[in-house]
Amino acid sequence: MQGNISLSRRSIRLRKYDYSQAGCYFFTSCVTNRKSIFGHIIGDKMECNRAGEAVWNVWRELPVRFPIVDLDAFVVMPNHVHGILLLCPPKTGGRASPAPTNAIVNAGRRGDPWVARRDSPNRAHHRGHFGDIIGAFKSLSAVAVNGVLHQTGSIWQRNYYEHVVRNGEDLDAIRLY
Repeated sequence: MQGNISLSRRSIRLRKYDYSQAGCYFFTSCVTNRKSIFGHIIGDKMECNRAGEAVWNVWRELPVRFPIVDLDAFVVMPNHVHGILLLCPPKTGGRASPAPTNAIVNAGRRGDPWVARRDSPNRAHHRGHFGDIIGAFKSLSAVAVNGVLHQTGSIWQRNYYEHVVRNGEDLDAIRLY
């Protein structure tokens, strides 16, 4: 019988907190059904396969799509990822932007909808809400991983864990984790 079934999830977000404000944010996202699709732990080291490398590549390119993002620690595990990113005020003057990689330039020239070129007028509209950034990361990495694995569909669980980093001590503890 199908009726009005409401699946409510408890939000872990801080009430009345502006997730687009400058700050440091930690997240964890898990693969659907906790499948180990990104590689294996050998000894005490993670060995990424092509799917894990695809996730790494998407992470590295987030500042291209969201110019207010600075990347911090990131780790790919067999069935989940952990990352720390910083939302910074838009950079103006005094600092040259990094040179685009060949992949970014070539993808932008081909009109790849998943890559925003550094000179694209559409780049400026990304305000940078933490949830939007993680949503883009999950979407882009799913497309990349699905391409590597020759499959379709979502690879990520619906939600993710998030934490607003409050101070340097908190940040150091998360980096060690």
